[in-house]
Amino acid sequence: MQSNQLKSVSKEEVTDSFLSCQEDAALQTITAQLDSLMNDITDMKKTITQDSTVLKIAELQSQVDRQAEIIAK
Repeated sequence: MQSNQLKSVSKEEVTDSFLSCQEDAALQTITAQLDSLMNDITDMKKTITQDSTVLKIAELQSQVDRQAEIIAK
């Protein structure tokens, strides 16, 4: 239940929440790094879910399966 609540919080809400605490320079640095990391994760997710990536993974899995069959013989 708690993880579902966390998933419903947007990146912008988290960033805005941290940025509202501008008294601490270290917190601002951490917030900027967190924002950058979240952007990187979003980019990776887009790459992983692209049709071309999914097809390449399926092709590689087929090759592994064929090699496993050859080895088993």
